[in-house]
Amino acid sequence: MAINIFQKKIMEGPTFVCVSCHRLLYRSSVCILNRERFVKMDPDVLSSCIVSVLSPDGKEYICNACQTAMSKGNMPNISVGNRLDLDDVPTELADLNSLEAVFISRRIPFMKLIALPRGKQKSVHGCVVNIPIEPEQNLSVLPRVPSPDSLITVKLKRKIQYRGHVFLQNIRPRKIENALHILKNVMNNPLYSNVTLNQNWATEAQQNDADLWNRLTNQYSDDNEPVSDDNVDDSEVEEEDERSRLSGLPFSSCIQPKDISTDTNLIMNYAPGENKRPKSFHTDEHSEELSFPHLFPSGKFGFSMPRSQKVSMKKYFQTRILNNDTRFARNIEYIFCAQYRCEAKEIQDSLSISLRKGKQMELTAGEIRDNLRDFIRQDLGIHFMQKIRDSPAYFSKIFYDLLGMIRHLGPSTWFITLSAADLKWVDSLKVIGEQQGVALTAQDVELMSWEEKCHYLRSNPVTAARHFDTRVQLFLKHILMNPNLIPLGKITDYKYRIEFQHRGSPHVHMLAWVHGAPCIDNNTKLQIEQFIDSKVTCAIPKDDDSLAQLVSQVQKHNHSIACRKHGNKCRFSYPRPPLKSTMVFKPLDSPPSKQTQQLYIDVLSSVNTKLEESDEWYNVDQLLQAVNVSEDVYIDALHWIKTKGNQTAILLKRTPKEININNYNRTLMKAWKANINVQFVTNVY
Repeated sequence: MAINIFQKKIMEGPTFVCVSCHRLLYRSSVCILNRERFVKMDPDVLSSCIVSVLSPDGKEYICNACQTAMSKGNMPNISVGNRLDLDDVPTELADLNSLEAVFISRRIPFMKLIALPRGKQKSVHGCVVNIPIEPEQNLSVLPRVPSPDSLITVKLKRKIQYRGHVFLQNIRPRKIENALHILKNVMNNPLYSNVTLNQNWATEAQQNDADLWNRLTNQYSDDNEPVSDDNVDDSEVEEEDERSRLSGLPFSSCIQPKDISTDTNLIMNYAPGENKRPKSFHTDEHSEELSFPHLFPSGKFGFSMPRSQKVSMKKYFQTRILNNDTRFARNIEYIFCAQYRCEAKEIQDSLSISLRKGKQMELTAGEIRDNLRDFIRQDLGIHFMQKIRDSPAYFSKIFYDLLGMIRHLGPSTWFITLSAADLKWVDSLKVIGEQQGVALTAQDVELMSWEEKCHYLRSNPVTAARHFDTRVQLFLKHILMNPNLIPLGKITDYKYRIEFQHRGSPHVHMLAWVHGAPCIDNNTKLQIEQFIDSKVTCAIPKDDDSLAQLVSQVQKHNHSIACRKHGNKCRFSYPRPPLKSTMVFKPLDSPPSKQTQQLYIDVLSSVNTKLEESDEWYNVDQLLQAVNVSEDVYIDALHWIKTKGNQTAILLKRTPKEININNYNRTLMKAWKANINVQFVTNVY
């Protein structure tokens, strides 16, 4: 019953729209709009705060944050009434690709984007640099082409001599020129009022050389007849080919190879930010609107816009990225730029506070040198970065918080890992599809190709990450902490962190404390083995076909470059040794003799060789009989090899057919439906 509730809950995505802030939220974060609750608000302010937007179920909702502020008679600082509304994007701007959008912008947030393995999700490497450019300069470099659909391949670089590039895409010069015209003359963007455009270039080109213009546009008159080869004079081999003459056209272009618009093998290299001085995001007032004019076509409603209610940078960007108009959530450059700006602002604010706490003192050079050593040794130089995720100070704080929990609660019981199967989960793809107006069923997802699933995941990384976090919260509430299930025992406390794998998908590492659980130091090996067998297994179930199929799909380890990156040996210790029962191995009092150690090595090597030769071994006895080894010697060999590092080891019961199956709990597996790992903790450190 609890698993069914969990499966039903995760099918609900962030589809509920707040009428005040227009954020897409989950059902738990909103409530039905009741205007009678806001009697304290001025009617004019109330009307500006509530802009009726219906959610997919046809009802009006308001988020908890906006309702709390409005119940007190205040305008929410994230409300659209606080000048956070958005303009409609003209078709000419919405049709631009990412590189064409760069050509119409007056700022380039340079960043190095990397396509991650497998799903080709995006990652940013290094910092984001704000470079000022001018659209007129970009247009002057592009060849003038008559057709609006003519394509030119452009490689955008930081410096022209660099081999690497930031963008490599086909662009349409006429589309870029039309987009600039829309920004300046239709949307009346004040940030583009001083941009100069030559709207008469086509007429001027036609007047300068009408014959060539007609040839370029394939406009042949009816009285132009084809010339036979007999009438061609050999002396007329000046052959001024139209493509050669095109290079001499008086068009505003400084790079004009032969008919670049039709030759896909030609690539135009362009470095618009070369020799430009970068500007700070914090001092460049309208950098957001200038960097993404296709998202702010009127040049208004950016972070720098004056507002009656002050809104922090982090809250502002959260509101933008969660907006029901998903233009921000679908723009990966905007997301990374927002993240960089928020982290830089937090560092700047923390550093400012840290400096104000200090005392002015007169020190000699020697005293500064001595104090600096203590400063570095005690990590005081990075202490102010505790709020910055992924910083050394942040992880140091988390580490000491965890040590405090261990001191107070004792050793943890379970170490749990929850991985993401975002390309197999129906709920994740269904939720992303709903935001794009596509209703996906389980059958639709099953019939999708790998590339189609990856495309959905890349199209909205914000929703993918949000839904994983919501999945984790619901999993904790309905499965792991459910008092009616207690799949791993009665959990009294837990602590987890979310990491992003090399392929870009998140996974959870968690420590859980269980009430009344046995402990390595205080309980017998038999008690620990019985407790582990009651909660964890690595067996392929024979009484549940659907679970057996799921375990074979997501719990079976397959060797890859990742697991053998430190050599030929799998760093996850697969295949695992088969055993007839679960065993706890504590460190030996004294190591065996050299001769015995060599015997143990030979025994284990023989067993591994037989396992690699065939997978038709049905039980441990058959396997050991094939290598002519007794069970006692085999167990002694495992005991020695697994405790060589003077650490307690636990080996689960498994058959030779289950040597590559990861540890799991049946209830957790049925609910999570992705790779999990559940380990009994033998050492708190």
